[in-house]
Amino acid sequence: MKAGILLPKSTTHPSIGYDFLTGMKLAVKRHAQWACDWTTANIGFGVDEQLLVEKAEQLCLNEGVDVLVAFADHPRVGVLFPIVKSLNKLLIVVSAGAKYPVSWERHDHVIFLMLNEYLLARLTGGRAAAEGLRDGVMATNFYDGGYAIAGSIVDGFRQEGGNIAYNFVGRQLTNALDTAPLLAFLDTCRERLAILATFSGAPTSAFVRALVDKLPEQAQVYGNPTMLAEWEAAPEPDATDVPALCGYAAWSRTLVNEENQTYITAFEAALGRAATPFGALGWDAGQVLAALAATADKHGWKGDKAPRCLEQEAITGARGELVFDRATHYFLAPAHWVAGKNENTMDRLAAVEVQQAWKHLVGSLASPPQSGWFNTYLCS
Repeated sequence: MKAGILLPKSTTHPSIGYDFLTGMKLAVKRHAQWACDWTTANIGFGVDEQLLVEKAEQLCLNEGVDVLVAFADHPRVGVLFPIVKSLNKLLIVVSAGAKYPVSWERHDHVIFLMLNEYLLARLTGGRAAAEGLRDGVMATNFYDGGYAIAGSIVDGFRQEGGNIAYNFVGRQLTNALDTAPLLAFLDTCRERLAILATFSGAPTSAFVRALVDKLPEQAQVYGNPTMLAEWEAAPEPDATDVPALCGYAAWSRTLVNEENQTYITAFEAALGRAATPFGALGWDAGQVLAALAATADKHGWKGDKAPRCLEQEAITGARGELVFDRATHYFLAPAHWVAGKNENTMDRLAAVEVQQAWKHLVGSLASPPQSGWFNTYLCS
């Protein structure tokens, strides 16, 4: 097996591509019977379509890879679809899953393996309302608010009967994140309230720490998967009254399953630092590659045949069981409820339950909303 990997660049999350590639290589390495030759190319922030095409053609035509893996996002990654169709190659698109596709049209030569950021944000918002918090605050910043996650967590909240009472959009730079207007509004609240927060990077800690000792007792903070993961990994502030973030996470080091523990041990031994969600995504991608190698005699590395073989394979990743949705060619994984730091994540939605939520979303959103934020999420 020869795999070509298109890796992203990020100044805010510089290890994102390395973590992904490391996780993928470690997972495939476990399957000693499937030797893999790796070749990589860098595609920057994922906004340059010409660069995407150039690097994909280099790997497919010059390097002769059997399968192409692109860490890129909608809509820019769509320029690769005609290429793999013409060459009858399989393309695996990976990302955080923070942007809606242009349409739900299935592409026979393309499969998607993501952390399903916007879907889990939607489920988190719905659970907040279902827990009886009928009034909510949408809190985000200029960067994260431009992706589908901010709208998704609000949509989920509203669909379960919730009402947005206040919107807060802060600046991206942490030294300019002025939470005074939000805190002033919270000071007037007397009813139970859900703070629906979508943040990433340094603003995550800045936002949460701004709420220390100031969050009303009746308010609960719900976060998107990236925010949950980054706060879990952040050092505790000195104050003891730290708001407990909760929400559906794509991955957590507290997940109790054998595959996750194997991933964490292998990743941390290889790199000497804590395992990450994008390492877990790479591990899951490696498991998919191993499944493709195991069925190569059936599909012969033909892009139009390989997805059909995956439908019949039982694949387990660091996040748990991976279910392949035939209608859209998306993999769905369990959603894990996280509440606070370092708690065992036992409360979860099984992959088949997440798939049902996925099908409902696809069926209810005929035209997925688009935005002008073209960077692959967290790659800027």
